[in-house]
Amino acid sequence: MLLELIIALHLKILFTENSKVDCLMGIEANGCYLKDNRIYLSYKSDNINRTLYHEIGHALFLRNNFSRTIIKDYADILKHKKNEDTTENDILNERVADYFADYMLNNKEFSVKYPCLYIYFRDTLNKFI
Repeated sequence: MLLELIIALHLKILFTENSKVDCLMGIEANGCYLKDNRIYLSYKSDNINRTLYHEIGHALFLRNNFSRTIIKDYADILKHKKNEDTTENDILNERVADYFADYMLNNKEFSVKYPCLYIYFRDTLNKFI
């Protein structure tokens, strides 16, 4: 399914030693998704599979104007630390990507813990694959 998703979304997966520069973020990161369909993964990532699924989550849901109302139903969604440069939308984008990585890596557990999100992610993927 991973390869099918990468092909369907026309993603380019690139590995980097310097995500701070390649991701245009000004900070070191495990990975990033750029809107021209490039995903950069850091060689230094502790869990490259999780990072890849997280970044694919950005690609999948930012591209399709993901309806964040379903995510807002989960109270823990906005628990990420927020600084003066971080908007609620930024936090929601990160949480959607986190949930998508959980869905891909722990499918059975995710279906029990978040049944509505499980169905939503499953149906979204079925549109692409």
